[in-house]
Amino acid sequence: LHLSIRRQRQMCIRDSYLCGFEQSLSKDLPLMLDVVDVEDWQTLSKFAHRLKSSARIVGAYHLSQKCETVEHIGRQIPAEPLILLDWEEMKLAIEELITHIRKYLENHDSTQ
Repeated sequence: LHLSIRRQRQMCIRDSYLCGFEQSLSKDLPLMLDVVDVEDWQTLSKFAHRLKSSARIVGAYHLSQKCETVEHIGRQIPAEPLILLDWEEMKLAIEELITHIRKYLENHDSTQ
């Protein structure tokens, strides 16, 4: 029984983190789209920097790598035109992760 309670607490903590992370991604993605529209690569670089570690924590290594690339290219003045290709891959990875987290949370209700 003790292990079951401990495991349930760990799941609640993990699910709480994932829920918050998904909400943050969903809020930040439209903001990132806006900065890309105006070609504000330095601001996109800051978003990518912030997202990089969180993506790594949840095991989204491809997204973390894309964030690292976008962060690096976005700091350069002027930014390389290839940043758009890396941004597109980063955006797709964000969208896939949001979908993945939502499905996970739907199927693993932490109150069970």
